Amino acid sequence: MWDKLPRAITGGILAVCLSREAIVSILSVVYLVAVSTGALYGANALLLAALYVRRRGRRQPAVEPETWPVVTVQLPIFNELYVVERLIDAVARLDYPRDRLQVQVVDDSTDETVGLAEADVARSGRMARYRAGAPGGAQRVQGGRWPTRCKGAGRADRRV
Repeated sequence: MWDKLPRAITGGILAVCLSREAIVSILSVVYLVAVSTGALYGANALLLAALYVRRRGRRQPAVEPETWPVVTVQLPIFNELYVVERLIDAVARLDYPRDRLQVQVVDDSTDETVGLAEADVARSGRMARYRAGAPGGAQRVQGGRWPTRCKGAGRADRRV
């Protein structure tokens, strides 16, 4: 039957069959790469889980420094009535040497936050400084920095 067909038709059929085989081969290689990548990812996750289970009971003790650095924590507050108590309590609970920690509550509030902050600062006993009603805004006074005993200062805002 194929002998009776013209050569142009049989050559075209042969070319189409060869191109389909090439496409199938290329797709097979792409599939193999994708499956291998997924297998490596799964093996990595399994390895990490096994290492966690193996080492979860062992903890290395924290190394205490010989001299703790002086740290200043600034708490800028402006009308944070519902947050100020949690913020000051969280900073008061910091596990840090009292003589090396300076806490500054910088308050510009115009509502009941001022009285609440004063009470919380007095109750905590760890606040080194409290300034209320700073002119020009607590963040803008002296370039946003109050005098500190350390070279760097950290600021905790309302995300406590």
